Order: sequence, then C-alpha cells, then structure tokens
Amino acid sequence: MAELPVSILLRSCNEAWALRDTLPALAAQHYRNWELIAFDSGSSDGSVELLRGAHPRHFVQILPHEYRPGRVLNQGMALSRHDRVIFLNADATPQGPDWLEPLVRALDDPQVAAVFGRQIPRPDCAAHVARDYERCFGANRASAGWDHFFSMVSSGLRRDVWARRAFRETLQYSEDDDYTRWCRSAGYRIGYCPESVVMHSHNYTPRQAYKRSFGEAWALAAGGHDAGPESHPLRAQFLGWAREAGGDLYYCLRTRRLREWLRAAGVRWQQRLGRRHGLPVGRQLREADPPAGARFTLDGDAALERHLALSCARVADGLRALLPDRKLEAVLLGGGYGRGEGGVLRSPAGDRPYNDLDFTVAIQGGRRINALRYQRRLDVFGEILTHQADVEVEFKITSLAEL
Repeated sequence: MAELPVSILLRSCNEAWALRDTLPALAAQHYRNWELIAFDSGSSDGSVELLRGAHPRHFVQILPHEYRPGRVLNQGMALSRHDRVIFLNADATPQGPDWLEPLVRALDDPQVAAVFGRQIPRPDCAAHVARDYERCFGANRASAGWDHFFSMVSSGLRRDVWARRAFRETLQYSEDDDYTRWCRSAGYRIGYCPESVVMHSHNYTPRQAYKRSFGEAWALAAGGHDAGPESHPLRAQFLGWAREAGGDLYYCLRTRRLREWLRAAGVRWQQRLGRRHGLPVGRQLREADPPAGARFTLDGDAALERHLALSCARVADGLRALLPDRKLEAVLLGGGYGRGEGGVLRSPAGDRPYNDLDFTVAIQGGRRINALRYQRRLDVFGEILTHQADVEVEFKITSLAEL
C-alpha cells in the first residue's frame, strides 16, 4: 500500500534525556514518508541541538511563558503540509519501528477525527502511576467504558476536521480532551491503536499532582463538560479519594509494592483536592466579562486594554470561586497597571503586556493562617493564568485590617 505523506509534530521542553532515544526511534520507523515539525519551549539542556540535528522542516522556538498547548498545536497544524498530522511528545519514546503506521492507517476513515496509541509506563514509575496506565491503556482498559478518554501524547488528527474547529487557545490543560469531545459531538469517532506503543510516564510530586488536577478540572468545567456543582464537595472529595486509595491498595498488594501505598494515598488526596478547587473556578470563568471604563496603560491599543480587562475579570471571578464569600474582602491590582500606566510591548502582531500583574488579596482574618489555608491554591491559580495573560500573575495575601 502506498505511503501517504504525513507530518509529525514534536513538542519538547528540557527533555534531552528522552530525545536521545525518541529521535533515533523516529528515524527507524518503517513508514518513511513523513516530515518533522519541532517546537521547543526554552530548553537549556541540549534539547535544541538534538532537535536541530534531526533536521526538522520547521523548528519553532518559544519562551516558556509563551507556551499555550492549543496555540502550539494550532500553529503546528498550520505549518504542516499534509492531511494527516501525528503528534508525539519528546518524552514519549516509540517502542519499535511500527509505531507510526497504525496511527496513519487509522486516519484513513473520514469518520475518524482523531486517534491515539497505547502508552506503557517507564520502569521507574510509581505504583499508582502504573495502575493508572493499566486502566487507561491495558489489555482490558477501563477507559473504554468511560464517558470520554483521549491522550495527545502519541496521537493523530485529520486536517479536514481540525479546519472546522481548531484547538481552544485559552486552555492550559486538557485542550486535547476539549477538542475530541467536540469531535464526538459533531458526529466523528475517536480511534484507539493498541499496536502503536510508546513509553511515557511521569512521577508527579504531590504539589505537581495538585496543580495538574486543578488545571484539568478547571478546563473540564470551563468547557461545560462537568456534571455541575456537587451538593457536598467535601464529601465528594473524600469518597473519591477513598475509591482511588482503595484501588491503589489492591494494586499494591497484587503487584507486591505495598511500601508505595502511603505515597500513592497522599498523591491521590492532592489530586482530589485540586479537582475540588479547580471545578468551581472553571464554572465561574465560563462567562467572564471584562469591566468597561478603566485603563491599564497610557497608550496601549484597544486590544491590549481588552486583554488586560479580561485577565482581571478572570482573576476576580476565579477568586470568588476559590475563596469563601465571607472571607474575601477585596482585590487590589498594584504596580503600573493598577495606576493606569502599565508597560506596553510593541510587536508586529500588536501591543502586548510588559509588566507583571500583581494582585493583593484581602482575606478576613490573620494573614499567616490565611496564607497556610489559601496561598497554595492562589499560587497554582496564578501559574495557570500566567499563560493566558502572557505575563506573570502573582497573588499576595493580606487583610483590610492589615492594610
């Protein structure tokens, strides 16, 4: 059968350790008719040199704070020359020379909008991670019965479907989930290729697990894909954690990895906590409207002013979702933008923000206790908003009494 030309889009950020295996595995594929498009997000570990050595047709370098998954994916689709585009993360290493062809062939069906391959965890993966991969990609994968499941790590898309509706560029997490949910709602199918295998996994710290779960829950709710507010969120968090921790305990006993269970239970708690905090933020931000009238710069163009106003509206709505109404007293925007004389970065594409967005959040009660209770969720909220605002977003806790 003739080999149709395809594009492979590879994303990397300080993953030279994996690229040393991933790039040779790509070069060894039996399917030969492909071009490489590489994106790097500010690597400083030798990744850039490795990617240049692979001779990509396009090599796009961006700064870490400029990375938005949906924007990069859309740019990669626009740069590609072919009707089938394959996606591969730099730290997802193809297992054998037949990784590529099954993904390409699955996209021959015009009703298949997207396809994803099987992932196996790395040898050093934690027990709870191994269990997750078994549920998502194992021989009797539970994910086949879930409401929806897709992974962009090793996957492929049809260009004609993407042309109807691109990736949402406002999401920092779950842009692939959002896009493929739309594909299904439009009548397309999502395919799974278990014969296309990559090795890929992450052992997230509890803080990383919280942040990721927060972001994924935010994206799920912002897209209107959640089931709606829970009547008892704390109870839902505990019951969800108990189910996950119980499943991990059984897995650890079955695989003789019991010593890892306490760590798994701690990570699961942070995942559930992040989900509880992220869902209401996503629901609140669905309808964020920028306030009218106030200016943030002396001479920024109208698009920049609207962008900054929308960022502030997202901050206000998100804080209302993250903090109890009885505790939140005020939110103050400091610095140049708070004074209406913030910096402007001129660019060919129009004005962009230059200064950070520094917010002081007044919360009723003692500052130290409030910092222990709320600072971490505000930090994660700010990290995710940073990518949407194109400048760093930071929060400092105080109270009106202290001010």
